[in-house]
Amino acid sequence: MRTFLLSAALVFLLVSLVNAEDPTLEKASVSGKYSKLVQMMPCAKDKATYGEFNDYGQWSGGPWCGQTGKAGYWVYVAPNWYVWGEKNK
Repeated sequence: MRTFLLSAALVFLLVSLVNAEDPTLEKASVSGKYSKLVQMMPCAKDKATYGEFNDYGQWSGGPWCGQTGKAGYWVYVAPNWYVWGEKNK
């Protein structure tokens, strides 16, 4: 029973942390313009090219910054790229 309660408490804590408002995600979603985050890729060197923030838009994905980027709507909030699956109306 104790293990179950600890597991339930841990799940509650993790869900609470994920659902907490994150100002970086709000900025990365361009204040709700995009939704359904599919990937986050660290790429600090892109700050020199894209600045602190860049709403790059749709890209089909491929090799980027030594990784494989997924298709979607790309937003750079230094030092990470956020790839979103949907553009909201």
